[in-house]
Order: sequence, then structure tokens, then C-alpha cells
Amino acid sequence: MRKKTALPILVFSAVIFCICTGVLGIKGVQYATSRRAYEAYQREAKCEDLQGAEPEKQTNRPIHWEAFAGMDVVAWLSLDDLSYPVCQDTNNAFYLHHLPDGSYNFGGSIFLDKDNDASLSDANSVIYGHNMSDGSMFGSLEERFVKKPCPNHTFSLFLPDGTRHLYQVSSVQITKENAKAYQTSFPTVGDFVAYQNEMAKDSLYANDQDIKEENHMVTLSTCYGSAGTDRRLLIQGREVAVEQVQEAVPDAFYKNKTMKQRRK
Repeated sequence: MRKKTALPILVFSAVIFCICTGVLGIKGVQYATSRRAYEAYQREAKCEDLQGAEPEKQTNRPIHWEAFAGMDVVAWLSLDDLSYPVCQDTNNAFYLHHLPDGSYNFGGSIFLDKDNDASLSDANSVIYGHNMSDGSMFGSLEERFVKKPCPNHTFSLFLPDGTRHLYQVSSVQITKENAKAYQTSFPTVGDFVAYQNEMAKDSLYANDQDIKEENHMVTLSTCYGSAGTDRRLLIQGREVAVEQVQEAVPDAFYKNKTMKQRRK
């Protein structure tokens, strides 16, 4: 009897192995496609040289926004060697698994919360990105900010209006999905001040907070842990400078394709 039951078990194991291998293979192809796509976006936007550039040297590196005509790109994020377009949709699901051009890809895009103003004028703007196992997207944030704390770190966001917004990292925390840290608007300035104090208290290490009523913050969010976890790593930055670094792109330029037309 043992010999008779061994064959089905072996067959079942082989099937499971093939399925798992196939899934990993497909995901590997998706990762490779994602890397090539973003390398192309960097070339087309003419901003590969933002990678690793000192913040004060980024002001003379304008983004070639015309490369994103008809796409939902609202900003460009630069953090050390991370250099990515930031998308925004009317929901927070589409760009989880779509590239800026609308094509399906498991790695998706870095994107701004649907409730935030694309001008980054909200008290707290939330930007999401996958914790990719190959280190792309937000896959290296744990190494940069948890394993090797960086209390004086900065990052930049370039906007189509020609401005560059510089952020000083003010809080690094590990929290849960839908935690208070994701709040984007506040009933009163007092509530926002209380929020900033709470974020400072929950930070993994002390940073220069400079808590003010008029502050503007950006929260970078990614998963923390294995797939399916509800734990999140948040890197919060406080806006410390806004500079006009290039001419603004006319609003009409981005209306040459509608979202509906692009996705057909």
C-alpha cells in the first residue's frame, strides 16, 4: 500500500513545484520588465543624473516632462540613487500593478494617495511604493533608514509646475496599515501640531522635527516584512525648501489624452 500511495504524492509534489517555479518565473519576468521600463523613463525624462546627486546640485537638472504626455505622472521623486516618476489615480488600486503608461506589471508604480492634491500643498501627502525584493522602488528603504539610521537625510520631489520641493526626514516608523500616520488632512492646525508630535514620539530615532502649524509633510509608505503583511515602514519628510528650477508645463499639455482613452 505504501508503494501505491507514494506515486500520487510525488506527482502532487511535482505539480506544486512546477506551479511555484512558474509563479516565481513570471514574477521574475515582471521585475525585469519593470526595471527596463523605469530605466527608459529615466532616460526619456533626461534625469538619470539625479541619481546620487547632492540635493544642492539637483536644481540644475530639469525634468523632461514631455516624456510623460498623456500619463498620470504628477511628480518625480529623487532619494539618493532612487529616481522615479510618481503617478496618481482616482483610486489607490490601479497603480499597485500598472506602470505609468497604463500597462500591467506586478511591480506597479510609485503613486500619490488619491485624496492628496498633486501640488503637495496638503498638510501630509502620502506616496506609496512596493517593497520590491530586488531593491527597486521602495525595496531599499529598510536598509537605508532602519538598519542604517539616517537622521539628517533629505529627498526631493519635482513637479510639472517647475518647482522642486526639498524634504528633511523627520520621522521613521514601523506601523500598521491604515494607521493614524496616513492622515492627510486635519480639522484644525492644533490637530496637525498634535499629529506631528505623535509622529515624533513614534519615530525609531530622534530627528530634527521643527514642529510648526504651517509645515507640509510627505510620507513615503511601503510594506515591512513578508508578502501580505499589514505592517508598514513609513519615512516622513518635512518640507524645508521650494525652488523654481524650470519653466512650468502648460496644463493643457496633460489633457491631450483622457484616462479612459489611455486604458482602452
